[in-house]
Amino acid sequence: MTKVMKNLEKISLVLGLLALLVSWIFKDAWIGHARPLGFTSLYICPLLGLLGILASIRNKNLVFGLLNLALVGSFFLIMSLGYMILG
Repeated sequence: MTKVMKNLEKISLVLGLLALLVSWIFKDAWIGHARPLGFTSLYICPLLGLLGILASIRNKNLVFGLLNLALVGSFFLIMSLGYMILG
């Protein structure tokens, strides 16, 4: 249990990136009102990112705190990349 709490910022980052990858692979399926990539980037990744930020503040780990901050803003990052690539 203490190993999980000690590595919580790493675990939440990996889970968030894995969720983004899986939702990108299954991007044509519908989940409720949104496609999987939208649902994941709007709901799942910000929650995991906030959890990771709190754990990285507790463990004083700045690198994973910034990476989890990018996970919180994953919707805006994905949307801006989509607009830049697709026009």
